[in-house]
Amino acid sequence: MNPYDEYQKLLRYKYGFHSFLIVVVLSAFNFSMSSIWSIQWAETKEAEYLFLLSIAVFYSFIMSIYKGAYFHKNETPALIIPLFLLSSLLYLVTSLSSPLLSEGKLTMRGLNLLFGIM
Repeated sequence: MNPYDEYQKLLRYKYGFHSFLIVVVLSAFNFSMSSIWSIQWAETKEAEYLFLLSIAVFYSFIMSIYKGAYFHKNETPALIIPLFLLSSLLYLVTSLSSPLLSEGKLTMRGLNLLFGIM
């Protein structure tokens, strides 16, 4: 038995496609910033792309949850919400324990802050 109905699947595909477009546009913008203007806004290139990918993933998660396509049709999120809150508090505590900026560039601790906020 499939836990998602057709409308939920359609919404998940729709927001997945939107996330893909976000990744493409942000990657192209980041590539042009680094190649044309020689701007690096994070400590490493890997950190830059992780930040950009996390933006697209967050968009997909938030829109899927908001439109009702994240949980199964008969599932109650009463157990899942406390686990999300606990993990977000853990991410927030670890991100605030060290500096988010180093020499004017974002560190990997900033990614923990983004996960905690999401």
